[in-house]
Amino acid sequence: MRLFLFGGAGVGKTTLARLIANRLSAPCFDLDDFFHVPTDPPYQKSRSPEARVALANELFLPRADWVLSGNLRSWSLPVAEAADHAVLLVLKPEARLARLRVRETARFGDRIAPGGDMHDTHLAFMDRAMHYDDPQVPEASRAAHEALLAQLPGQGHIVNADAAPEALVDAVLAACR
Repeated sequence: MRLFLFGGAGVGKTTLARLIANRLSAPCFDLDDFFHVPTDPPYQKSRSPEARVALANELFLPRADWVLSGNLRSWSLPVAEAADHAVLLVLKPEARLARLRVRETARFGDRIAPGGDMHDTHLAFMDRAMHYDDPQVPEASRAAHEALLAQLPGQGHIVNADAAPEALVDAVLAACR
């Protein structure tokens, strides 16, 4: 099975992708690794859309099975089209943002605190994340994700991510049968 999980920041797509990949004994990938060139601090330089898709083609798209997590955008639509199933994970904004704050603090600690080298980047990221559910946001929003999902006829699903991780694995796999 080729499975693409996407949704707003903090919805749990990366964690869920790892759990599903483990259950299916399939390799797991994250679109952030294709979008960004490794830097320190992270997320400072991005690859061109063509380079992202070429790298995905090189590393996993031809495989029979894979699980991918990431943010579905227009550039990644060719990647999503290669999936057997694309699952939009949804979660109430307050729960998603609470998860995101915990994750970012655990990941970057003092670097995102006032005075830290990633503080401004973190504030901009959180601001974008807070606007994910705003239908007026043109890209990287729930409305944009739903519109892109509609372009994947027969393979798109929406799953509420407000459940325990193992229950979510079961829910996603059931939706993909």
